[in-house]
Amino acid sequence: MVEQEIVSEDHSDEDTDEFLELMKSSSSEKLEFLTPAREQFFREMVKLFSASGDLKMHFLKLDGNRVASCIAFDYGSKYLLYNSGFNPSYYSDSVGLINKAYCIRQAIDDGRQTFDFLRGAERYKYDLGAENRSLFEIVARR
Repeated sequence: MVEQEIVSEDHSDEDTDEFLELMKSSSSEKLEFLTPAREQFFREMVKLFSASGDLKMHFLKLDGNRVASCIAFDYGSKYLLYNSGFNPSYYSDSVGLINKAYCIRQAIDDGRQTFDFLRGAERYKYDLGAENRSLFEIVARR
């Protein structure tokens, strides 16, 4: 059985642990990225933004087991996908992609006008319909 689980204000430390484990297991790059200091940052960020309802953890469950996860900010009229992970044992089932599709569907169901994948050119973003937008940085000095 496939189901989506969304955790927000009622998240637990175990939810965050599971998200981080799925993130680390999904690629060697994410494992290397998640230093102890960055893990602590994620933990504090989840607590802060979950308490206000601005952050949602999405889990894809197969037969009751969480196999993919993502964190999204639910801010105004936008849903912002921040990071994700999945169990590599289910790579051929595209559980990470499916979880992100569920996340997009939730944003639509919640009436959000924009789903933003944020920066990066990962293939899955284009598989799910992303289009490039130009971003500009303006620096003013005196």
